[in-house]
Amino acid sequence: MTPYTTPADALRAARDATSTDAELRILARSPHSFVRSALLERPTLPADVVAQLLPTSLTTAGELELAQRLVAHPQATAALRRQLAGMVVAPNDAVELMLALSGSDVPMAALQPLLERANSALRRRIEHATPREDVRSALQQMRSRNRAAAPPPAEPATAVTDAPWQRLLDAQRDQLRAALAGTAWIHEAAQFDRDYSHDSAYAETVATLVLGADGRFRYDEQRMLSVSAGDYLFSPAVRRTTEHGIWSIVFEERERLLVLHRVDGSIVWRAVIGSLYAGVCVLDGTPWQRRSAE
Repeated sequence: MTPYTTPADALRAARDATSTDAELRILARSPHSFVRSALLERPTLPADVVAQLLPTSLTTAGELELAQRLVAHPQATAALRRQLAGMVVAPNDAVELMLALSGSDVPMAALQPLLERANSALRRRIEHATPREDVRSALQQMRSRNRAAAPPPAEPATAVTDAPWQRLLDAQRDQLRAALAGTAWIHEAAQFDRDYSHDSAYAETVATLVLGADGRFRYDEQRMLSVSAGDYLFSPAVRRTTEHGIWSIVFEERERLLVLHRVDGSIVWRAVIGSLYAGVCVLDGTPWQRRSAE
């Protein structure tokens, strides 16, 4: 069998179509999550290799990436996906994995506790992304339950006061729309994962959101993953996502939302608008920096 003296050798072998099943079994035991993730780029793997790729924890960006790929792999079993769901401790720190699990065949009994612990922003993302009716129904029930548990207003609304309050909401909506129309925003995030051998994986995400004065938006997201092993730096893998459509401001459950939807009406993103001040707009708790509109 081929010895892998460096993580770079192992990564090359994981991506080499000529690697034998015996070599794949060795690679599946690699201590480097990026080597094991590379194996999942293959559409077919021996069943025992797929089972070996189950991470021991979900505490690093590399392990979360591995788990997400494992959920989506065509040879992952329902039992394996359920086991991964049971490993999630903090759903809000595992957004992409939660999206993958919520669209898979993991039973509601395993998903329900995770959805209960998810914040409202993550629940909204799951509700609009999942193809599962039972997951959407559960999330709608949670929202209704939370709404029912909210304290009643000090003075019940009456027909007399409805119109002034509606005018006030309309004015606030118009103010927000005017403040955001014709602006562009950027958010950058980076994650660095290094192991005991000083080999590392670096992930960088740059997202740009342009809100046109004509009511149209453009969203671009570019994610770059690079791996450094010893003196060898692998060419970065880049993934890009682009969306176009219509943007609007909506008031819902005492929250103001920025809603992005495609021309066919499907939702791209519903983000809670937090602070909005010179140069910064907080969306779902994350600050975006203003930049010149394109």
